[in-house]
Amino acid sequence: MPSIKKNLTKKLFIKYSTFEHLDRNVSSSIMLSIKVYKGNSLAQQDLLHEAKLTGWRMYCGSEIIKLEKSYIVYDETWHDISILFVIQDLFYDVSETILVKIPIQSWTSTRFAKSQLLNVQFARFRTSVVEFHRKRVRVKDLNCLCLVPTDKRQYRCKIRGEYFSMSEHTHKDLTTDLIVQKLSKYGNEQQLYVVEREFSFLYANECKKISQSGPQS
Repeated sequence: MPSIKKNLTKKLFIKYSTFEHLDRNVSSSIMLSIKVYKGNSLAQQDLLHEAKLTGWRMYCGSEIIKLEKSYIVYDETWHDISILFVIQDLFYDVSETILVKIPIQSWTSTRFAKSQLLNVQFARFRTSVVEFHRKRVRVKDLNCLCLVPTDKRQYRCKIRGEYFSMSEHTHKDLTTDLIVQKLSKYGNEQQLYVVEREFSFLYANECKKISQSGPQS
């Protein structure tokens, strides 16, 4: 069974429309589950990949005309697939479901809420830079989500007196995600150690060279 990947380095703006009025209480906090299945089946044995993201929901009024596009790439060996999006409210028992057929990219709704994605584009993962309707997008970009099986390699290093832990996710030797954490010292005597995310890391290659690394599941 494919493992569930939590995408800590991605930030997607997903705009969707609901054709049926939701006459129920909803909150702004949501969990987005994305599952990829073989063909038209939604059976558990046909599950190819699963990803989860947490986020917030807000109403997009008429004043919000343009919203940043989000990009999703999937394994280049998958040809006839179904991608199931489930938007689950974290406080109320409310969920909305969107089903995308690839390559047709038709929209299928549930009986609870008819919805469709408005600003998401799909493409196959072939290289580290993917073409989306004449726009070139790097798979490492914040707004590009990779629905592909990945290998994980962990590195630990000390650079310029600071300690770093780096997790690199790769698909066919191409980096899809790079998560870096730094051990920072706080307090009058620097006795308190805090693990912090490092969002702009310039020493990835240097860390790889000096680290004792190995593959991890």
